Amino acid sequence: MESHALRASNFLRAAWSAKSLVLLAVALMLSGCATPRKLMPTPNVYALDLEQPYAASLPVELRTVGVNLLYATDRLPQPRENGQLDYGDGRDMSLAIGEAVVNIGGEAT
Repeated sequence: MESHALRASNFLRAAWSAKSLVLLAVALMLSGCATPRKLMPTPNVYALDLEQPYAASLPVELRTVGVNLLYATDRLPQPRENGQLDYGDGRDMSLAIGEAVVNIGGEAT
């Protein structure tokens, strides 16, 4: 009889510890959502749509819409007939590293 009581006692302990862990996990999840995050307000130069403070002082040769980006990819290269290099959706066993120029704003092409 003692072993039966011991097994029942162990079962009850395990059940209580499982319930305790579930309650602790729920409490932690709910406490993470309890306080709203306060973000910094938008700067007035953007919120009030004021003139950009640095645009006039930037030299004309630096006013470009092109941005140089470095990339690394494991996609399969697919060269075009004109010599340009594209990457498809297949995977390659090697890593390709390169540079691309992305135009932001300006005339769309």
